[in-house]
Amino acid sequence: MKCDCGQLLSKPLGVIIDDDDAEGFTKKEVSFLVTDNLLMAPIVAGSIIQTLINFGITITQGAELMTVTLGYKEIIDLLKGSLLSNTPLTDVILHQTNKVEYVTKDSPRRRVRTESSTSSSNSKKMRVKATIEKSTNKVCSVKAEEDFVDFLFSLLTIPLGGVEYLLENKTPLTNIDNLYRSVTELIDEKYFVSPYTKKRLSKPELPPKYLSKNHIFPLTEQITPCICFSEDTMVHAGSHKFLKDPKGEKSYVKRPGRYSVTHSLTVSPLGFMGGVFVRKPLFIDAKEMEVEIGLEEALNILNASLTSASPLSDGLRDTILKKQPKQE
Repeated sequence: MKCDCGQLLSKPLGVIIDDDDAEGFTKKEVSFLVTDNLLMAPIVAGSIIQTLINFGITITQGAELMTVTLGYKEIIDLLKGSLLSNTPLTDVILHQTNKVEYVTKDSPRRRVRTESSTSSSNSKKMRVKATIEKSTNKVCSVKAEEDFVDFLFSLLTIPLGGVEYLLENKTPLTNIDNLYRSVTELIDEKYFVSPYTKKRLSKPELPPKYLSKNHIFPLTEQITPCICFSEDTMVHAGSHKFLKDPKGEKSYVKRPGRYSVTHSLTVSPLGFMGGVFVRKPLFIDAKEMEVEIGLEEALNILNASLTSASPLSDGLRDTILKKQPKQE
């Protein structure tokens, strides 16, 4: 690793962990009620019955109290279930499977966030050339430049809390929506280990240098840590260097170029597919259309990418339909 002056560091550096981070997210002395679809609320004396009623839970005769120990496998299964099941806790504890049948819905009109600190990214536009199936108006693929590919790769860097923030707690992932709502609405700030923790979960910052120069979402990243050091390893005021991050600060792809992106978000250099260079694909029932992608279209693609098998086509459906000539 290098410091900002360009020289290699002579000694390895450990990671400085904030005390709050080491304690987790919530205070140890607090217990929580968690529903099968991952709504959460603190257990407060005298309010348990009302909390159950608010969650729509009716206690019936024959209910059984169980003590369950969750290990690594169960936590991984719970993570999978939170994305794929209607009843993730039941699946893990009782070893049942209740998979969600996702239904692609028309994307709702979204209120575009306009924080002053992100106005430049909100006004950004990307242009792609889309190949459209005439009979269905579905996107088969697009030809795109570096900026659009950077945007697609950036989807891999966004935490689920960031996805919920961008889509305003209205995603196809009901359980994750419930977790986010629990953090933002149902759990008071006093139950978290610090006032900053709630914000860190509801609007998480990306690690330093993760934002591409082509980023379009109103997201922020953490400040590169300032490391202080001296010969005797003691911290001295003023003897600090900023570390130069090896990931760089520009884009995810190595150099500018043209790329092909399929309806299912498979990205490859233009003319390159599966390790073999190919000529232009032939679509008998196809037409080409130039499409402009701004923040609203980017949010729709993000939303569709969570569950759809054709997120590019579903995310751009409204935009494509608007560009169709009106039928008389």
